[in-house]
Order: sequence, then C-alpha cells, then structure tokens
Amino acid sequence: MEEAIKNNPQGITELEGKDILQEISQDIRIGKRLSMTQWSAIYNMKQKTVKLWAFQNYDKCYEYRL
Repeated sequence: MEEAIKNNPQGITELEGKDILQEISQDIRIGKRLSMTQWSAIYNMKQKTVKLWAFQNYDKCYEYRL
C-alpha cells in the first residue's frame, strides 16, 4: 500500500484503492477468536461520493452521494 501511494503522488484510482483495501482486509479468524473487516470505504472528495463494501464482499458496492 505504501508503495502504491509513493508511486502515485497525485493519488490513486478508486479501483486501486479498492484493491488495496481488499488486500489488507482482516481475515475472519485470527488465532482462536473470530474477527474480520466489517466494512471498507473510499471517499471521493471531488465527486462527493462514498463507496462502501460490507463484510469483505468486494463484489457488492454501495455508492452514496454526500
């Protein structure tokens, strides 16, 4: 993730951001306890939108205008 940001000082695309979020999402099981990424979000400040993915389902995107 750090490399992607360093290589793109102007910013990254929303698709690249989604890929990063998917890569760093928390696995369902950590040791003996149950845990996972509940949601991931990308905020587009220029378009005033937010894209949300719930429960690591990166195939289903919810997009909202702010």
